Amino acid sequence: MEALFIQKSLEAKSIDDASSFLFSICENSTIIDKSLDLAIKAHNGVFRKSGEPYIVHPIIVASYVAFLTQDKTLIASALLHDVIEDSHFDKDYIAENISENVSKIVQGLTNLKSIDKKHSKKDLHNIHNLFSKHSKYSEKILLIKLCDRLHNMLTIDAMPMAKIEQKSRETMSIYAPIAHRMGISAIKNILEDLCFRYLFPDSFNDIDNFLISNQDSFQATLKSLIKDITLKMNQGSFIANDFKIEHRIKHKYSIHLKKQRKHIHNNEIFDVLAIRILVNTKDDCYRVLGIIHQNYHPIMTRFKDYIATPKENGYETIQTTILNEIATCEIQIRTFDMHKTAEFGIASHWQYKEISSKKPELDWMESLSLTDDMHEFDELIQDKLKIDTIDVYSPEHEKYIIQRHATALDFAYKIHEDIGSYAKYAYINGKKSSLITVLENNDNVNIVVDQSNIHINCLWLNIVTTKKAKDIIRSYCKKYTKEIDEKYVFSLLATIFKKEDLKKIKKISQEIDTNDLLNASSNIRSLRKIVDNINGKLKKEKGNLSKLIHSNIRLDRKNIDNFVIYSNRKIKKLEYDFCCHPKKGDDVVAFLDKNNIYVHNKMCEEAIKMIENNKSGIFISWHLDQANKFRLIVALKDKVGILAEFITHLSKSKINITAIELGKDSIYLRSNNVQISIDTKLDLEYVRDTVLKKFKIVEISHIKDNYL
Repeated sequence: MEALFIQKSLEAKSIDDASSFLFSICENSTIIDKSLDLAIKAHNGVFRKSGEPYIVHPIIVASYVAFLTQDKTLIASALLHDVIEDSHFDKDYIAENISENVSKIVQGLTNLKSIDKKHSKKDLHNIHNLFSKHSKYSEKILLIKLCDRLHNMLTIDAMPMAKIEQKSRETMSIYAPIAHRMGISAIKNILEDLCFRYLFPDSFNDIDNFLISNQDSFQATLKSLIKDITLKMNQGSFIANDFKIEHRIKHKYSIHLKKQRKHIHNNEIFDVLAIRILVNTKDDCYRVLGIIHQNYHPIMTRFKDYIATPKENGYETIQTTILNEIATCEIQIRTFDMHKTAEFGIASHWQYKEISSKKPELDWMESLSLTDDMHEFDELIQDKLKIDTIDVYSPEHEKYIIQRHATALDFAYKIHEDIGSYAKYAYINGKKSSLITVLENNDNVNIVVDQSNIHINCLWLNIVTTKKAKDIIRSYCKKYTKEIDEKYVFSLLATIFKKEDLKKIKKISQEIDTNDLLNASSNIRSLRKIVDNINGKLKKEKGNLSKLIHSNIRLDRKNIDNFVIYSNRKIKKLEYDFCCHPKKGDDVVAFLDKNNIYVHNKMCEEAIKMIENNKSGIFISWHLDQANKFRLIVALKDKVGILAEFITHLSKSKINITAIELGKDSIYLRSNNVQISIDTKLDLEYVRDTVLKKFKIVEISHIKDNYL
């Protein structure tokens, strides 16, 4: 949507002005005329906070819909989108007097009242219904909802600042990503810039001032470059009617994101300027590409061919960035049909039936209707609407789109569940790497698997980023941990009582609540409850002898190092085997051998063997007041002073470094990488986000290392 179009829509302050604006975009018809009359009746006497008649809002929303598609049913539905909620006219009245289809769309819009992160269970249920019960209308309902939100955001200044910020966050996290997913950049870009203005005013003003102060030079550069490109294309046998050249300056939020990712200033951004060349056919696109690369110096790291491999939202364009004596500029090359899809997304395929460009993939909508679990649906909708993505390639050069900051393990699970679960390590761009290495755009990733064993590590749950990976790891660990807990409880009981009584204890335990048994591995109250229950039954069985045999079952508390231990046995010291490396927050188990305790990670293979063999277990848990410790591996640029810059960045963020290691060579560490240990009360996500603001993370994980 062009700035002039938006400005004209905002100048409409009366019913007559708004109606004239609408009918300058679409032809009148019976259904639109009847819908407009009903909307005026329904909202009669109602005013917005700005003071203008409320009816102006639905008329302008309908105008935005008409700009995207001339579908009369959709335009009529937009006019009536608030009628059911705000008046006595219900869906049956609309169905009888307007149309059944309009009634269903308006009812769907009425249900879809809030899809922000803090929605109620009822709100979420309505959203779920949109995808599961209104699938025929889902795309059209969302299109009107986007136009509704666009006008609300354009006129939000009359609201209190707290409300503006809340709506901006909601729009940035949900509505802009939906527009992106539906391929409607005409709405997405405006929404992002509006939210950026309210959420980050200082950054917005900085970029705005930069663009204003350079406006004349930018326009002169674009004009000169377009003239030169036109000349080169004419020389390359393109005539005037064969192509069209447009220019633009990148929208402010995209500039902001680029600055954040690359840690650069305004004047360091390569491609603030963009030229778009529209032609008739795909072959013409590649002919133009040849002309551009023959006459200008291309930056090949910035070259992307989304015609050969379109994005999921239907975006097809060749993107290349060129350098010449005038400036650096991004060149976009696409057909006229591709341009319609890039601007209007799914709506272009309703308006132009013969359009040849790729239709946006909307499988993400269908997947949202596959779950009835509201918590899972909440996670799913956030995951599916991720807008910040990168392209990753398999060894066969198949492209996979995955969210930014995803790991090699996330990629493995995206390919197939078994690939992720049996993965051992990865080769990233030909170099052996850890599965938890964070991927970069255009990485080539080869996952090496060992199908003889599942290699899931439950600590990965805190590192992977995609919902699929988290769900599979969580499910596996939940089931596996349950099995281990049940067996470990009997190791504890065999230590508290006597091993020769283990058969009797297992028989007695059949009468004990299963949940109590499972909880006893990590909950001292549950363990004591079970111990008292078993002790009472053993006493009945053994009579007077029980006073001698079971006189010492009291579980006394002992604090050793970072642990709390409950036992009725004498304990000399606490040690660690070298088979595993318990970290703060890990589930741990402990075993008694000659009055010494040996601590293991619960998922350690050696620990599991000891549990299977009924070795003497000891109840153990972490102190709750200890600080977090993390291992962090960061890739630093090869420049003087970079290590000092890195340490200063952490210090300013109140992240305390306890150890630092350079020059180590392994699958985790290569040249220019640094490994540090961090001791802090801050959580892992805060540490990760803080570091990522300026540096590339290779690995980050909890390491409350009790050997240190």
